[in-house]
Amino acid sequence: MAHTICRGGIGWQTRPLYKNNKYEGKVTQHAPYLMFDNRFGSKLRLVWGVRAEYFKYDQLSQQIDEEDSRNLNREVIDDKAWQWMPSANFTYSPTSKINLRLAYSKSVIRPQFNERTGLPYFDPVANGLIYNTQMTSSVIKNYDFKFEWFPGLGEIISAGLYYKDLDLPIEREGYISNEGNLYLYNGNSKNAKLKGVEVEVRKNLGFIVKDSFLEHFFISGNFTYNDTKVIAFKNRFDTKNSAETYEVERPLYGQTPWAYNLGFSYESDRLGLNLLWNAKGEQYITVGYDYNAEEIQLPYAVADAQISYKMLKDRNLEIKLNAKNIFNRVIEYYNNNNSYSAEGATPGTFVTTRESMHLIPGATDKYDRNIDKILFRAYRGRTFGINISYTF
Repeated sequence: MAHTICRGGIGWQTRPLYKNNKYEGKVTQHAPYLMFDNRFGSKLRLVWGVRAEYFKYDQLSQQIDEEDSRNLNREVIDDKAWQWMPSANFTYSPTSKINLRLAYSKSVIRPQFNERTGLPYFDPVANGLIYNTQMTSSVIKNYDFKFEWFPGLGEIISAGLYYKDLDLPIEREGYISNEGNLYLYNGNSKNAKLKGVEVEVRKNLGFIVKDSFLEHFFISGNFTYNDTKVIAFKNRFDTKNSAETYEVERPLYGQTPWAYNLGFSYESDRLGLNLLWNAKGEQYITVGYDYNAEEIQLPYAVADAQISYKMLKDRNLEIKLNAKNIFNRVIEYYNNNNSYSAEGATPGTFVTTRESMHLIPGATDKYDRNIDKILFRAYRGRTFGINISYTF
């Protein structure tokens, strides 16, 4: 901002701090599709089709500081204008209550506008500046097999296996400068392979004692487990197709290796009660080229509860009491760089620091108390609420 002397006093004139005074982008998208539903007798069903998606992104104006050395000028990987995304879902139903499903689908995840702007922005929780790199869309191939059993109304018992092949998954990568400052970069990794299993249950307890009060009680829960391998780029400045890569066994950015929830509910004409417990494993908040730039959230769980009651003769006045995060568990992020050492590594042998590191005696690739460093600790607090509704 600069000031000038003019007639009548002092005037102020604003000037853009960056190359342009705004970011502006344009997306053109078309998505025609065909879908078919074929039945073969009473037990076989095939739902299949294809989606042809046209996607074109045009950058009209960009805010960027060309003198900022922390910007990564990577080679642009252009999105294919057309993506063909077929899908097929085959279902075999040996009885009216049992399904066996086999499915394949292809999908595309596109970078959002806020992931394309060249203006860095500050994340107060991570305590670091976030920069966007030249990103492209991520293409995912999904394979699923699932067994489903519906014992009764509103009940399900299911189990499944799935496999995902992610080309150029979008992740947030951390980098520690020579001055010790953390900089975060939104960009693409090379590839990821994910194998998983899932189980889901919702069952009424009336089967224990027929025609009893137990028919008002339900238990529910689901569990997922993922095994992921990520192929990442070795050089943060070089992410073209021919660039050097390395393989690491870790969840993707924002992913957890496991998660589950357990629920208990009571449902009657007037009274309702719901208790829910959600838990997840270690979650990568930031992935890094080196261990010292990674941040991982320790396993975390939340307990919620709700009590409802319908009043008046027609049960049209309902009061709900809600409690969230009842136990107010602490949120903790850690870094396991202290568990690794480069001692004994031959200088110049490795492209990245990560490749030269190995676990020290007594340490693991998970959180080790008294070894690894807690970077962030916070409590979200408990939330209580009341809701009153009246139906006319």
